[in-house]
Amino acid sequence: MASLRNTRVIWLLLLCGSLVLVCLPRFNRHTIDLSSMTGGRQPSYRVNTDSTQYVLLTRFFRNQAVEEELQSPYTYRPVVPFLASLLPFEPLTAINLVDLGALLVALLFLYKILDRLELGFSLCMAGCGLFVFSFPTFYYGTIGYVDPVLVAFLMMGLYYILTERWAIFALVFATGTLAKETIFVLLPVLAAYLIQQRKPWKEQLLLLSLLCLAFVAISYFARVLSPDQKPYGWLPSFDYLLFNAARPRCWISSLLSFGIPGFLSLTIFLDRKRWPFRETFHRLGPFMVGFLTTVAVFGYSMFSVYLDGRYIWISYPFSIPLAAVVLRQLLQEGKLRPEHLTLKIPLKLP
Repeated sequence: MASLRNTRVIWLLLLCGSLVLVCLPRFNRHTIDLSSMTGGRQPSYRVNTDSTQYVLLTRFFRNQAVEEELQSPYTYRPVVPFLASLLPFEPLTAINLVDLGALLVALLFLYKILDRLELGFSLCMAGCGLFVFSFPTFYYGTIGYVDPVLVAFLMMGLYYILTERWAIFALVFATGTLAKETIFVLLPVLAAYLIQQRKPWKEQLLLLSLLCLAFVAISYFARVLSPDQKPYGWLPSFDYLLFNAARPRCWISSLLSFGIPGFLSLTIFLDRKRWPFRETFHRLGPFMVGFLTTVAVFGYSMFSVYLDGRYIWISYPFSIPLAAVVLRQLLQEGKLRPEHLTLKIPLKLP
């Protein structure tokens, strides 16, 4: 038992170290270009509106002069800039250190989620490897965004749903609302879990109602107390759809971010013979609903925002466990052998 525990710790440490190395090339938006050799290069965060606004908000929390106007909806997301403002580094570096810490937390909670599915240690490590060695972790992980923290809150929220630790889940959900509003995808996941576990309908209704009210109230006060009082909404527009549809970078980044976990997860929904709906939902309902909800959010984003791979990255807390279950099924059927997996460690079926 002690030997297995030590093995787990060693592999998790290796994955944590690998995650840091994966994020390192893009840390603080490091890029190799000719402008880096000239004296007229703009600060790296100014190449993107999102990171610029989060840097400005970090300065705002430090009571430093903000040379540009703070804008919504970025001001609705104070958690990351506030945490960054407490660190003794320049704003972009501080934001990215918060993001890197969040990714490490997300990785550890992903392992705990996979372990609850009783997949076996090796498949848990393989699932964690899908998170670490992924395009969005590399490309979006430490470049001044708040999405890594959102992914961490989604991982934590999902874990506390599965363990029915409602007080901690409520705290995670409330705080996550101030990290990024997309945390609301946990509400359908919670509903699916309560249905799956056949909880009393009064208990289901009360818990969901309280959390919905909390989300609305926190979102409202985030807007009322925002330094920018101009309201912002994500209204659908065909102009956005046409704009996004015409951008190859939108499709390439989204497909790469959907990645192996997404495509493996699709088989659960498309292969009804191998994965009958009722039986599969009874085993994997929260993950299935979470995956479909995040895909729906991505679809809506096509009509409402400047789209890139971050908007499908939020599917990873759900798609990676589904992908790991699919891999286990393929191993049991003999259609996949252990040596075919990326992580070259012995696989033993639980």
